[in-house]
Amino acid sequence: IVAEQVSRLFGEGVTPELGIWYDVEDEDMQAGDTAAQCNAFLDTLADEGYGYSGIYSSYTWLANGIIAMEDLDKDTPIWVAQYNSTNDLAEENPEARIVMWQYTDHYSDDFPYDASEYYED
Repeated sequence: IVAEQVSRLFGEGVTPELGIWYDVEDEDMQAGDTAAQCNAFLDTLADEGYGYSGIYSSYTWLANGIIAMEDLDKDTPIWVAQYNSTNDLAEENPEARIVMWQYTDHYSDDFPYDASEYYED
């Protein structure tokens, strides 16, 4: 259902420059197979013609198996949030396609916003 809502919001097949990201952090999502939910969302968007989409979640959810990374479709783009000086998930999972890392929720006093590093062209 969420993927269909995204399609209505953006228009069929219109992909934003940095893609469409499925935010996987709500506790209600733990009731079922979280990786299967992610795969279904991304598969639906791909079927509707979106060119680039992935999942966004915390290091804790990804590293501790709340989202079973091994059950995600191969090459699923991952944007991990971990407020740290290093991207531990990328170091611990070099085979995973971790394309973005949110390393803070307060970049500076002049720029009090989230900040991420993006690794793909």
